[in-house]
Amino acid sequence: MRKMQYIANNKKLHNSFLCSENDRFQSAMIVVELKNNLSVRELGGKGYSLGVLIKNNFDVPKGFVIISEAFFKFLKYNGLTEKIEKLASKIDKENYKEESLKIKDLILEGKIPEDIVLEIKESLNNLNAQHVSIRSSAVSEDSLKASFAGMHDTFLNIKSEPNIVLNYIKKCWASLFNERAVAYRIRMGFTHLEGMAVVIQEMIPAEISGTTFTAHPDTRDMSIMVI
Repeated sequence: MRKMQYIANNKKLHNSFLCSENDRFQSAMIVVELKNNLSVRELGGKGYSLGVLIKNNFDVPKGFVIISEAFFKFLKYNGLTEKIEKLASKIDKENYKEESLKIKDLILEGKIPEDIVLEIKESLNNLNAQHVSIRSSAVSEDSLKASFAGMHDTFLNIKSEPNIVLNYIKKCWASLFNERAVAYRIRMGFTHLEGMAVVIQEMIPAEISGTTFTAHPDTRDMSIMVI
């Protein structure tokens, strides 16, 4: 399947979290509008792609992105960075189910820093939606070398109350270590700890939905689009 040419080479992508905090991100904001000029490493694959659609005048439900830096700040605030790196370094084909569950529990038990909470609350207030979708947006998903389709979690029809939304944001972060995602990284030889942004959008009463393949999913014929 044809992929958009906006992803950096995979090695650089999967090790971007090793950069210094001053060099890693361009944005001083943790929460940004869907329409912005930030990169995939800040917005994740889904967040970046939605921004591209908006810039090309496609109708996209309004919303915002909690950039991947928020995840790293959350880990640091809770003293989890080294713990998760240590656990992740031990993951293999034999123990990935047990180790990934340990990491998910650590993330779900953590507390989101107050400065991030305040930005999210303000953005929810400005969005003024009764219900929202809360969508994982990993840095490596939908890249030239990896898909991760359906491997991280998305939650629909969530009541737009801050405490409820904050809990689901942590669930999106934790889904970085879903069993199927970890198994995929093992198979592909990818690093397990990477950036995870979260997209929050207004839920709309859609009349129809679907998926478009920009190449034939069976024959890989790039002259054929399948809807």
